Amino acid sequence: MNDDVRLSIITPVYNTREYIDKCVRSALDQIDPADEIVIIDDGSTDGSGDLCENFRALDSRVILHKQSNKGLSASRNAALDLASGDYAVFLDSDDWLEPRALERIRTALERRPDILISRCNLYFQNNMNGGTHGDAYGIPIQERWTGENLAAIQEDAEAMRDALLDSAVVYMSTRTITSTRLIKELKLRFREGILHEDEEWLLRLFCAANSFAFMREPYYAYRLREGSISFSISPEKCLGLLAAAEAAEDIIRESQDMRPHTKKRLRDRQYYYCQRGLSTYMSLDDDARERIARRLSDTPTACKRMIKLITRSSANWESEHIVSVLESIERCDDCAQLGRTTAVILEAFVGLTRGCNARAGDSGGAD
Repeated sequence: MNDDVRLSIITPVYNTREYIDKCVRSALDQIDPADEIVIIDDGSTDGSGDLCENFRALDSRVILHKQSNKGLSASRNAALDLASGDYAVFLDSDDWLEPRALERIRTALERRPDILISRCNLYFQNNMNGGTHGDAYGIPIQERWTGENLAAIQEDAEAMRDALLDSAVVYMSTRTITSTRLIKELKLRFREGILHEDEEWLLRLFCAANSFAFMREPYYAYRLREGSISFSISPEKCLGLLAAAEAAEDIIRESQDMRPHTKKRLRDRQYYYCQRGLSTYMSLDDDARERIARRLSDTPTACKRMIKLITRSSANWESEHIVSVLESIERCDDCAQLGRTTAVILEAFVGLTRGCNARAGDSGGAD
């Protein structure tokens, strides 16, 4: 076991009084004297903050910071600023660590990789007695990574990166142990004001890392419950997915020596983000869609890039139409106009998708 590795457990807390005791105790019961638990109370109003105060009073390894409500991304950023360990282990306040989780993590970190990835156990709110391996949220490559094949691919950073860029892989920071040195070198911050912030953050991280390790046995217990962020449909979720698509564009533009196969994988994942973002948009009401249009009107440059991403993500549009849209927005510097253009394009995609679905249904009925 790698006893000299110091771990920083990152735990944002907001109104999870019912779950926070199990969460923090699962970490305190197994951390080493040199480890730490960094708790950010994000303006809780249900008494969660008082419980966190009790933990700080009981154990010097608990670092507690209180702030007004700023959201999950801001809380994680604040915790990373305070963390002093070699690796960050993200632990959400309604989840917990499985027994001996940190012991197994230390063993897997023996070669000091930039990133250690694992699966998680899923626990459904109405059945907390048994966990199921998180294949649906997890890494589909785990089934074909066995024995020598797994050992070999961990030695090949490019092969590992290509596998992680597979659009079937759902990104979760809570099962990704990350070198704090790398986070600081990249100046990585979780983007605030969006949901699915993991997607953008981890995409940048995976594309920059030079070494990976994979731990087959799950260490993380993920609680699936109604009312959690995972099940929400909101403008912030749509914007988070589009932000991840934008991050993919940044990486491609900035990486001059990227392998063609990796670039294709990244383009496929970008397309996947756009499609999920548009699907989320279709589920929103008119007021929520208007909020998105306002957010996309912040700056001309950001708005233009988003229009390009959305437009290029559809195979339904004729290429000449795409060219005309892209040419017209290049000549426009009006934020409000660009925001309206983005909204129009989003609405057009909604109409196209519904039309295609209707035609597919008619075709199926004819058979």
